[in-house]
Amino acid sequence: MEKKIAIVRLHRGVLDPITQVNKLMTFICDIGDVKKGDFVVVELSMKTRAKNFNNDFRIGRVEDFMIFRDGEIAQFRPNNFVVFKINDNDFYMRCNTLLKKKWSLWARYRAIKNKDNKNPRYSIFDDIIKETDSLQFQRLTSWVDVMKPDKDHTDLEKETRIVSIKMQRGVLGKENNKTFNYICDLKDIQIGDYVIVEITRKNMYGRPANDFRIGRVESLHTWNDSEVSKFKPNSFVVCKIADKEFKTRCNEIKKSKKELWELYNIDKKRPNKNPDGIPMNVFDHLIFSNGTLHFDRLSKYQNKMQPPKKQQIKKRKKH
Repeated sequence: MEKKIAIVRLHRGVLDPITQVNKLMTFICDIGDVKKGDFVVVELSMKTRAKNFNNDFRIGRVEDFMIFRDGEIAQFRPNNFVVFKINDNDFYMRCNTLLKKKWSLWARYRAIKNKDNKNPRYSIFDDIIKETDSLQFQRLTSWVDVMKPDKDHTDLEKETRIVSIKMQRGVLGKENNKTFNYICDLKDIQIGDYVIVEITRKNMYGRPANDFRIGRVESLHTWNDSEVSKFKPNSFVVCKIADKEFKTRCNEIKKSKKELWELYNIDKKRPNKNPDGIPMNVFDHLIFSNGTLHFDRLSKYQNKMQPPKKQQIKKRKKH
């Protein structure tokens, strides 16, 4: 038996298709049309700030492929999958569009904040804000040569469409109880649709970082100009996912993961969620950012792969 393994470089937010992330991770790829350089949605197991492990979705670009044979599969026990492929050109262009929209919103919020200051830092957006805090983008015509504004990126409607979303936690279909609000400029989004969104979160070290997530639309509503100025939303719905294909693919991966657990625990009567062997996340530590494997580093992680030894009863009595 052989498994095709994709080496994926994760991307964090709409800025990362332009920049690069050093982290490389490995995923089982059973989709035939995935090639090098493609954007894909993957499922991985991540550690939260509370030191718990949760499954979640991420987006990354495929850097390379490798083939695992029987011995390597038995040793490294891969169990994370590439979920589906994203249209590269549409996704890249959409990220660039959202960058411009986020910049416009940031400039708008900054200009409104500085409006009542005695000596505000000058911004050309100060010239297009009236006392009602409403933006008059038609007054930007004199600044065309300076700003190069794109009408689609700067014109805001009288009411901004907001969607409330519950985040999805892996292919098992678990959802967060809390809903989060996002600006939705896509016209074909309806209640119950699955979408990719960009979030701002705190990582394990407490630093803010942008990232992609998948969520389900719980409700739709609109905010007027004053509500947008008050709550200052700056996260967008990136794109829509085909609902039926997404659910079908999640069910396929659940079956595949169950078969893998049974294979890894073939000597036992029931699958064990913590099988013996080298976990896949340790294997990821052996891959450098340039994609080369370094098995000489495996000894560094040996202590993580061995269960702690219990103290003998006699020794414990002496203490």
